[in-house]
Amino acid sequence: MKTKNIFSVIAMFAVVMALGVASVSAQAAKNNKYGLFIGINDYPGDSKLLGCVSDAKNYQKTMVMTFGFNEANTTLLLDQQATRQGIINQLLRLQMLAKSGDFVLITYSGHGTLFPDAYSEELDETKKIQVVAEGVTYAPLDIYDSAICPIDSDAKTSGKTWGNLILDDELNAIFTKMTIKGVNVVFISDSCHSGTIGREIKDNSKMFDSPKLKFMPPARAFKAERYSDIRFTKPKKQTRVTKKQTQSGRLLVMSGAQDDQFSLDVTLTDGSGTGLFTYFVLETIRVTNGKVGYKDMMTLVQAEVLKNSIDLGGNQNPQLDLRFFTGNPNIQIFGFR
Repeated sequence: MKTKNIFSVIAMFAVVMALGVASVSAQAAKNNKYGLFIGINDYPGDSKLLGCVSDAKNYQKTMVMTFGFNEANTTLLLDQQATRQGIINQLLRLQMLAKSGDFVLITYSGHGTLFPDAYSEELDETKKIQVVAEGVTYAPLDIYDSAICPIDSDAKTSGKTWGNLILDDELNAIFTKMTIKGVNVVFISDSCHSGTIGREIKDNSKMFDSPKLKFMPPARAFKAERYSDIRFTKPKKQTRVTKKQTQSGRLLVMSGAQDDQFSLDVTLTDGSGTGLFTYFVLETIRVTNGKVGYKDMMTLVQAEVLKNSIDLGGNQNPQLDLRFFTGNPNIQIFGFR
């Protein structure tokens, strides 16, 4: 993959971080790092992706090789393992296992989608968005929860009104139970939550082959022909939330795109697959040897992802969400704090 001297300034950041990083304290040495790496390629029908399994494996390898994670404290959930219950079970296991001062990293690479907030158990969203392309309304203008799509996202075994999707509300509840114990949590999501479908994505064979969107239209997740055919039902209990829990300032989230954009799954010139966002996160880590802060890393990644997505006819702008993080955003990545 040709990236036009994409990291000409990264070395400077690495030097600054190396000079500024203090030695690990005796207390931190007693803490553990845990990793859960989720990657789903083999979705049913024509929803298959190419690079998500390799994203998960590459994150795990990088955390062990570069950041000192004990491989025994890491878990891969790939394709058929990554059911709704499988993902939730692993998150609940980490919730019970991690103690104050520990570090937990969760990465997700796969499809994302939307679910109308009015039919969730927690009414908390305020921003209206829509998904329309080529005259087809995939999701009308409304207020939505973001959701990730497990391998069985089109099933309804959960008993929830949103079926087997995993809503951001559910993730937030689990993360909160970790962080109020003093656990430090980083969540990386390389998926779409909405965006333009279809014609804007073009195949630029000089850099990539067959780029795909990591977005599953809600109708497909609910096995409907059109969004208007879905018969949503309200849960028995709903709570209106005007302000999310602060989560003790210990949650940091990195996402592949804004809520009204899409993330790309691409094939590199050597035939391997990857998420565009994940590629540049891992490339930044490689060049800096991990000696970079979250904010500086995301500044570099944002520029390269946006530039390369525009080359493909898209407009992908990764985000660093610090709403629930009260620490220094330029603390060295994937370490104790």
